[in-house]
Amino acid sequence: MRFWDGWIERRDPRADSSVMHTFPMPLKPRVGERSEKFERHQASGAFTMVELLVVIAVIGILAGLTTTGLNRAKAKARQVQCMAIVSQHGLSLLMYAQEHSVFPLHAIGILRALQATLGRSADGAKMWNCPSALTQKAMRLPEELQVGHSQMGYNVSGLGDPARGDPLGISAKVSDGMLVPVSIGDISAPSRLIMAGDGIVGANGEYLDSTVAISRQPVQLNKPSTAVILSATKRTQRRHDGRLNIVFGDGHSEVMTLHELFESNGPQALSRWNRDNLPHVERKP
Repeated sequence: MRFWDGWIERRDPRADSSVMHTFPMPLKPRVGERSEKFERHQASGAFTMVELLVVIAVIGILAGLTTTGLNRAKAKARQVQCMAIVSQHGLSLLMYAQEHSVFPLHAIGILRALQATLGRSADGAKMWNCPSALTQKAMRLPEELQVGHSQMGYNVSGLGDPARGDPLGISAKVSDGMLVPVSIGDISAPSRLIMAGDGIVGANGEYLDSTVAISRQPVQLNKPSTAVILSATKRTQRRHDGRLNIVFGDGHSEVMTLHELFESNGPQALSRWNRDNLPHVERKP
């Protein structure tokens, strides 16, 4: 019996001695010896199709995780920046009230008072815009809804439709049949009263943004079209991931959900809009 190149030669003792049978028989490679296919693969240095697909899949997963984390970090940074702006508006209002013993009268009075403090120059323009909100030009609002002043909002009238009675916000109160400014002493619980925040007006799942007010009242009072309400509602729900930055009457700030602000009907949820710290259920939209 002899071996050569993977073949075996074997003589059959029962047969004619001159007859030999040969058949292939794979032989194990010798120790330290590599197959020809493996050597060719090593020499080329190329990836196989399976290896290439695995690498592409891993890169895709890592890219997706990185993009998601980066977007969340950017959104959080914009919210923090907006919170700083809202806090500045709140502190400026408190400084005005301490200096004059009353808050500015009406939304226009609030804007003028804040403009004197925060400025309206190019450098101060960012103090009036939320980094997470679209500009009014980008929103393509109808002309009657373009206030052009601020994306921050102020609790001017309190809960519900101001036509139902005495305004209950920080802007004005009724005295002897006339609207007069609200004093610091008129606020029963400053730490519980919403003073300013992201400029959103809404109730019952519908919202308007960039209204120079923050108020819980039906958006139909502003007479916008259905398309405008739908677009504004979607923008509001995306803004800060369905949350708003709020500054209270004592100067502290909180992040609150749209549900907490505009949908919750508990006494505390309703009273936070009113300077007398009462729920005024009769005014609930």
